[in-house]
Amino acid sequence: MPLKLGMFLTPGSNPRRPICDIISWNLDVIRKAEQYGYDEVWVGSHLTSHYSPIACPLQVIARASAETSRIMLGTGVTVLYQNHPLTVAAQLAQLDHMTRGRINFGFGAGATVSDKIMFGVDGPTSHDMSMEALDIILQAWSETGPRGFRGKYWQVHPPVDAYSGGNYGWHYRPYTSYEPRIAFAGGFGATSSMLRLAGERGYIPMSLNFFAAHLQGHWESVAQGARAAGRTPDRGRWRMLRDIFVADTDAEARRAVLDGFAGRFWNEYFKPIAEKLNATHMFRRPDADQTAELTAQYLVDSRAWAVGSPATVAALVREQFETAGGFGTLLMLGSDYADEGERRKWFRSMELLATEVMPQLSDLPVRPS
Repeated sequence: MPLKLGMFLTPGSNPRRPICDIISWNLDVIRKAEQYGYDEVWVGSHLTSHYSPIACPLQVIARASAETSRIMLGTGVTVLYQNHPLTVAAQLAQLDHMTRGRINFGFGAGATVSDKIMFGVDGPTSHDMSMEALDIILQAWSETGPRGFRGKYWQVHPPVDAYSGGNYGWHYRPYTSYEPRIAFAGGFGATSSMLRLAGERGYIPMSLNFFAAHLQGHWESVAQGARAAGRTPDRGRWRMLRDIFVADTDAEARRAVLDGFAGRFWNEYFKPIAEKLNATHMFRRPDADQTAELTAQYLVDSRAWAVGSPATVAALVREQFETAGGFGTLLMLGSDYADEGERRKWFRSMELLATEVMPQLSDLPVRPS
């Protein structure tokens, strides 16, 4: 299969912008993605991040589904420890019916530490809660519906028709086959238990673009899970996220990133996270200066980010494909270019990626594992 194209809306947003305007901008981006032929869009979820403030991707997707007709729309991700799994199961199933099967079900334990602090959970607890929740959701979506469950964190009491006539009971299942549309994202580590789970169960694996051994480590997690379950891992299902900006020239693209919100988002928000997690090495190319400050300018000039003309970006994506050993879908990370005068640059970047970069990559088949 040829390389597919999508977008991941974290969404990186100006913290001074009202949430209503942030949502409007992301809806504009989703409409443009469908217009330009993108295959899918994922919408993120964070509760306590000023720079990434969408609390409920389901609401954004519901609105976007009414204004699109073809593109797949995914939660990136539904954070499983934050709501009772039966509520999640019912709401996602309803959304899938609203879109007639255009939903990808991104699940996870969440990466925002301040969210976990607010809920009073640590990393291992949020992971365990999410695994219990996933089991409940899948049971709820099965032909039998939810069964009794008494776990460490969640309990389920099967619904009983307390009245006559059989008018009460569980009835929420996705519009169509759902397991091929379930996704899990890897984190900052060189290996990932979530990606191992994706491989074990045949779910969609998702990775943020790293260099050195980290891409291979992410795929090895998928492959280990698949082998343990007797499955053949499928690189065609692997989604790879990357910061991308395309303009007619390299210089124009560099200015748009470093003078625009993409550079600010990294320097003010993501760079401190990478430093706090001691993960800056994961964003450095092997041939780049390993001691320089990890600024947006460094990431652009060292070609860690795919920023430039269509020819430059196509070459960097091709290199990414070769380094990873092949993947199925390239996901462009979204950014806030909603200000007047900036919108045209972002939409031009989206258009060039779809119409001039991707055709240069048409020879890249998805490789076997």
